[in-house]
Amino acid sequence: MIKELEFDPVSLLVTLPVTVRLADLEKWLNQKGYTFGFCPRRLQKGLTLREALERRIPNRWSLRYGELDEICMAVEVQTPLGLVRTKRVPRSATGPDLKRIWIGSGRTYGSLLKATFRIVPIPEMRRLVRIPHRRAKGARPVGNFLRKVLASGIRPAAIERNGRGLKIHLEGMKEIVSAEMKTVQKL
Repeated sequence: MIKELEFDPVSLLVTLPVTVRLADLEKWLNQKGYTFGFCPRRLQKGLTLREALERRIPNRWSLRYGELDEICMAVEVQTPLGLVRTKRVPRSATGPDLKRIWIGSGRTYGSLLKATFRIVPIPEMRRLVRIPHRRAKGARPVGNFLRKVLASGIRPAAIERNGRGLKIHLEGMKEIVSAEMKTVQKL
C-alpha cells in the first residue's frame, strides 16, 4: 500500500506524495482496475513522480491521455514563501494554470510535495497495428498516411516510427478498437 494516498473513484482522481515510484503507482492502480495513462518514452527504472514532474518527462501515451502536466490536476509545493496548494478543478475554471510553473522547472521555484492526477479505467482491449514502410518516389508516404489516420477520427494511444515501419497502439472499448483496426488496415 502506498502511504498517504487519497483515492477518489467517483472523480477518478488520486492524490499522493511525489516520492512514489511510477511503477508502484501503476501497479497499485491496476489492482483497482485503473491506469495512470503515463509511461515515460524512455523507460527508467525507479523513476519517481517528483523526477517525472520536475523534468517534465514526455509521455509515450500522450496522444490518448495527454502529457504529464495535462494528467496532473493539482500540486502541493513548498516554496521559500510557504506552502502553496493549487485547486483540483479544471484550469479554465480557475484562471491561469499555476501548476505549470512548478512542473518542468526542477526545484527553481519550490519543492513538489504532493500531486493529484486524473486516472482512467483500464482499457477493455489493447492492440498493436504494424504498418510496413512503403517507399514512393518523390513522396512522403508515412506523413500522408499519418494525416489520413488522424483525419479519420482514430485516437491512438501512441504512434511509433522505426526503421521497418510504424506501430500504432490502439486501446479502449472492444468495439471501438476493432473498428479502429479495420479503418487503419483500409487506409
